[in-house]
Amino acid sequence: MTHFLVTQSPTHRYAAMVFAASVERPHANLASVAKELKRRRVSGCVLFDLLIANGARSQRFFAVDFDGSRFVDAFEPVQAEPEVAAASARFLAEHADDVDTALLTPAQRFALKRGVVLASA
Repeated sequence: MTHFLVTQSPTHRYAAMVFAASVERPHANLASVAKELKRRRVSGCVLFDLLIANGARSQRFFAVDFDGSRFVDAFEPVQAEPEVAAASARFLAEHADDVDTALLTPAQRFALKRGVVLASA
């Protein structure tokens, strides 16, 4: 199982979205994340959705600048816009079999599989 998944952002604010796919945060694999973003020719602000790694116990979304080959700033917590939260919910529903939902409650797992937007802390 991969520890992260990458997709395009639904808005111009973010160049890409990175999702935790396991209880291990993508921060632990930044070199691999950077390599994948570089392969996809991503440059700009990248949004990280850590729902799968954090569960509902802490901040869910973080943003960081990526210059096309490396991360150049610190990760900053952000509040995702409704459009981004909805795209995140759709993506996770489409990839429910690719993520480890061990830290989610049964209700959160049910919602995730159905594409329901889950609030962040």
